[in-house]
Amino acid sequence: MTRIRCGAIGLLLVLSACGGEAGPKLPVATFLSPENVNHQGSRFSPDGSRVAYWAPGSDGWDLIVAHGDLSSPRTVSSQNIQQWGIVWSPDSKQLAFGASSGSSTDIMVVSADSGEARHLTQAGGTEVPVAWHPRGNIMSYIATGQGGTIRGFFLDLASGQTNAIPGNPLNNIAAWSPDGSQLALAPFQGNASMWVADSVGGNQRQLTPEGLESAFQWSPDGKEIAYVSRRTGTGDIWVTPVAGGAPRQLTRDIRNDLSPVWSPDGKWIAFVSQRGRQTDLWVVPAAGGAEIRVTDDAAEEGNIQWVGKSEVLAYHTGIAGQAIWTISVEDGKERRLTADSLRVVNPFPSPDGKEVVYQVLRGGGVSDLQVMPMAGGAARTLVEGTWNNFGPNWSPDGKFIVFLSNRSGNVDLWVVSAAGGEPRQLTDFSTDENNPEWSRDGAFVYFMSSHDAAPFSDVWKVPVAGGAPVRMTKTGTVNALAVSLVSADVFVQSVSGNAGQTILGKVLPEGKIQTLWDKGNVTGISWLGLTPKGDSIAINAQLPGGGVGSYLLSTRTGQGRQVLGKGDQIGDFSFDGRWLAYWMGTATLDIGLIDMKDGSTRQLTTSPESEVSYWWTADNKTIVLARQSQRRRIATVDLTKLLAAGK
Repeated sequence: MTRIRCGAIGLLLVLSACGGEAGPKLPVATFLSPENVNHQGSRFSPDGSRVAYWAPGSDGWDLIVAHGDLSSPRTVSSQNIQQWGIVWSPDSKQLAFGASSGSSTDIMVVSADSGEARHLTQAGGTEVPVAWHPRGNIMSYIATGQGGTIRGFFLDLASGQTNAIPGNPLNNIAAWSPDGSQLALAPFQGNASMWVADSVGGNQRQLTPEGLESAFQWSPDGKEIAYVSRRTGTGDIWVTPVAGGAPRQLTRDIRNDLSPVWSPDGKWIAFVSQRGRQTDLWVVPAAGGAEIRVTDDAAEEGNIQWVGKSEVLAYHTGIAGQAIWTISVEDGKERRLTADSLRVVNPFPSPDGKEVVYQVLRGGGVSDLQVMPMAGGAARTLVEGTWNNFGPNWSPDGKFIVFLSNRSGNVDLWVVSAAGGEPRQLTDFSTDENNPEWSRDGAFVYFMSSHDAAPFSDVWKVPVAGGAPVRMTKTGTVNALAVSLVSADVFVQSVSGNAGQTILGKVLPEGKIQTLWDKGNVTGISWLGLTPKGDSIAINAQLPGGGVGSYLLSTRTGQGRQVLGKGDQIGDFSFDGRWLAYWMGTATLDIGLIDMKDGSTRQLTTSPESEVSYWWTADNKTIVLARQSQRRRIATVDLTKLLAAGK
């Protein structure tokens, strides 16, 4: 069980995978952020004069607006549970963002210079801004709705009136062409086809037929769209004419090329590449030609954008320190299991507590699975990385490990003997599968998939011995899963409440979802949040006065009580049910413990880093945890000379 609190994963390093001689000397980067900070999701204003970014605050994530050199920062929103996209107005005077300080997410807008942020939307579900019309009078956004829908809307900023984007409701991500005369449309989830329409969403026309596209962006002249296509099995950068005609492929590396962004003059496209087992920044002529490297270091780059109308490229850079530790519940003594030279995540102790499996990050979207004795000693490689192997989960009897891998082009479930051997594929959908969890008898693995589901996922199970996956739900509303290991119960976090709220539900035999709790948005469930007897489940959910709290609920009736205070989030029960571990904090995480005998609490870890995931060992005396030091800096690089040399 891994908690991903924020999203900012970059990559790096390569020599010239284009097969030629060394290119021009790489430009020198300018770091805008100081060292040892964690700046996330930054967006520069269209004129390049301002930048907005997320940073850890005293109680969650703060949104900060500063000048383009990061001077004169001011906080415009605080105590957010997570980060959401930032969208600048065309005149660079305002910015819109998703604020989640109350658990549900509303769209807010704030002046770049001064003043308080104000609400544009206020509903029970989630609303997130997507794009601003070039005239500045309309905004597109997505919102969850009744019955688990997610739709795209237009918001008239003067009147406050909203209208659903017409046509296929699954085409809910909408962005206007630079002159505002056309609209590009794509589904919210996964790889899919792109469509174009007129400025109000009418006269829709399918632009790409494969259904394997993502990350689209208009060219500055509005005549073409750049996007990522997975038609070859990995991500490549493509460009297609909006008026019709054959698309052209710009990159062809065996590793993923991602996140294309047009230069202001439309002559270049910058992108992130995982070639060479690291992730760096590259540029390629928009008309086609040789790719040119921009960065080549051991940091992880991403979140790229051009600054204003210049040839300066902005991005995030940094590398997270990640290690596996154990901590004694009795005396708090810590012991590091993995070497400082490795970056490791997703630890999972074996059922007998003698070993731990974990993921070793090799860079560039490549990772191994290794197993190490809990007492310490040499690790053995269970699954060697050629692609990304992650999310290992021991079977109840400790004989097998199920994991996720994108070795077949998309993320599927695989299983391998815990003693070693050749992995075996369990699923082969064209979509990405996730959240594999064992049935109590070890005969099946449950998982979530967006295969034939919209707008979110459904629950499936697949026989470990081999056979076709079996669909358990048909609602398309599931976004988290918790399978009991002591009963046949399957619980879900489902976007199916009033106004698109997330609820706690139980999967019924006929595939329907029975609502157990819907008194506020549910923000987290886990099968380790089930009591050893399976009669109660701990969840994290929106508190009546705003913010996130924790509840312990009956798995039969959904009735229960709040435990802990605002901001603390429940995690996992020890195997004997004596202790319940929980997170303290939001942006930086420590572990606390509740004594279920008397309700007393105490803080277990006091690290300046974050304990991003943890598991109890079978003896109830030790917790195995992944500790992460996340550092992301905002940087810029002037490509004027590099691009001139590449012409």
